[in-house]
Amino acid sequence: MFTAPEGGALVRNNFNVQAWKPALVAAGVLPLPSSESRTRKAVDGMYRAAGEGNDGPQAAQAA
Repeated sequence: MFTAPEGGALVRNNFNVQAWKPALVAAGVLPLPSSESRTRKAVDGMYRAAGEGNDGPQAAQAA
């Protein structure tokens, strides 16, 4: 369907980030991403990568 400017295969992630998602934002299908939401996703992902531990308020109450 689509080819890269050089004529080869597209890298799916590049197409998604550089063309597809901006087109969806321009069409009003997706909201414009804010730096706050990107930061929140990054922080949440960092904590998920660290694993779920018993270090929240429930753990403090149990002590």
